Amino acid sequence: MRVATMRRVPRRPHWSNRSLARLGVAFAAASPLVTSSSPAFAEPPAPSASLPDGFPFLTLLVPPARLVGGHGGGGGGGGRALIQPSGWYIGVDGGGALLVGVGDARTTGAPAVGGHAGYRLPSGLAFDLRADDLGVSAPDGSGPLVAGGFGMRYTIPLEIMPFVEVHLGALDYGSNTSFAGDVGAGLALPIGNHLEIDLSARDWIGGVDGQIRHAPMFALGVVVGFNEGR
Repeated sequence: MRVATMRRVPRRPHWSNRSLARLGVAFAAASPLVTSSSPAFAEPPAPSASLPDGFPFLTLLVPPARLVGGHGGGGGGGGRALIQPSGWYIGVDGGGALLVGVGDARTTGAPAVGGHAGYRLPSGLAFDLRADDLGVSAPDGSGPLVAGGFGMRYTIPLEIMPFVEVHLGALDYGSNTSFAGDVGAGLALPIGNHLEIDLSARDWIGGVDGQIRHAPMFALGVVVGFNEGR
């Protein structure tokens, strides 16, 4: 006579809703301890606004959002930050100038040199004094034209920085002086923290021998800035 035996089937663990709730509470309570004791989480990130309240452990899985600029600085590999320098600066230019002919007077040209010094603001606006020896002689042969004045420049802080400028002052040749002004534009290439290479063109306009004459100048220059750099 065979006696029927019953095999004992192992019971699978039964996770009740109450057990899951207790596990969630324990995990939620442990997560602040982990973030405070680990050096990597000395300052726990703020929870994202899109996460529901009551789940602080989710902040370990979802990194906080960061605002990253197009030219981020530092060691992140995003390139150097573009910061407009400010402070005093001085520059010299060399190139050539023309005295544009009017009527029977022909156009003449000569080597030209110039210099400028001033102060620039973080906004990109600069105020300076400028003087240019245009080299070209007045039609009466009284001497080369020398122009100078006070003005301003506005620079856009890009990798290669465009600028525009204007000055008001005087045009001198020999013993003659007349009111004059210029408008100009160019590009500035920053090199290091305190040095720039300028490529510029400006047109001095003033009275020469009783006529309004144009004396454009084209120059390559160097600017040294006494500022905190970029």
